[in-house]
Amino acid sequence: MAKKMVSVVFFSLFFIFSSIAAREIKKDFHKSFDVGEGAVLILHHGDGDVTVLPWDKDVIDVTVRYRLEYKSIGIGNRHDFDVEFRQNGEKVYVIGKERGSGISIGVQYSRRYEYTYKIRAPKYVELEFTGDDGDVEIDDRQGNIFLTLDDGNVDLSNIAADKTKIRAEDGTIRVSELSGSFTIRNDDGDIFLANCDMPHCRINSGDGEVTIRRSTGDFDIETNDGDIQLRKVRAERLDIRCSDADVDLDLLKTGRVDFDIVADDGDVSLDFEAEISARFWLDSDGGRIHVNVPDVDNFAKRKHYQSGEMYGGKGKIRIRTNDGNISLRKVK
Repeated sequence: MAKKMVSVVFFSLFFIFSSIAAREIKKDFHKSFDVGEGAVLILHHGDGDVTVLPWDKDVIDVTVRYRLEYKSIGIGNRHDFDVEFRQNGEKVYVIGKERGSGISIGVQYSRRYEYTYKIRAPKYVELEFTGDDGDVEIDDRQGNIFLTLDDGNVDLSNIAADKTKIRAEDGTIRVSELSGSFTIRNDDGDIFLANCDMPHCRINSGDGEVTIRRSTGDFDIETNDGDIQLRKVRAERLDIRCSDADVDLDLLKTGRVDFDIVADDGDVSLDFEAEISARFWLDSDGGRIHVNVPDVDNFAKRKHYQSGEMYGGKGKIRIRTNDGNISLRKVK
């Protein structure tokens, strides 16, 4: 009898909820701000997707579109959306405000099918964005960039800022044609860099993979389980730390090198085409060590350890693993 009553109540509620007409929120906002050198755009975009493009006007122009469909039975917060625009000196604030996700009693259904920020701004404007699940796409900038996200993806291209910093959770980060200092912390998302020139690059990733191609700079990279791959990279300094991940390096000739690579259980492979002058120390507790470099001077080989000097021995290469294999190889 009890099961029958529950079924009757459930199907009654289902019928009532299905018959309720959906409500829809359609809102559009547009605002422009006159700015000059030193301007900063501070944006809180929540789950909204953001696109930033350059133009020659000394104006920040923002267009916001919001579309949401919802049904509800009971009491609680009604869905709504608004944007706060304000300017305080050099700082421009754009704050998206969604309402309706708080405590409610009854049955709630909502479907957000469009939420976007379209921004045009001079290249010199500094960007400070905070979001949740919204994606961010930025092209052709010279002002500094600071991004904080949860699960949103980031796509940066043609960036010539002094500083670019990203703090993310699970989103994928793609960066191309970036120059300047670059710092990123991403817990589980993958990171891809290509055609970048960075005096210093600091990457901290949890389980996400790190891939860098055709780039130049000093690299400080740390991961847990995320593999690290550098392809056609020119670096004088490498500081790499990982746990269960593999490190695969394909390096170009540069000046005096200082490489320090530590991988607990992962394999480390370092290939170079042109001659790199360095003394090397390779140490693995349980893995195999393979050196394929012609004319090594002062070569020493013991169990779990090899060292020597190649092409004059001016720089330093230190590689250490626990159970991982180590390969040092000159390729044609």
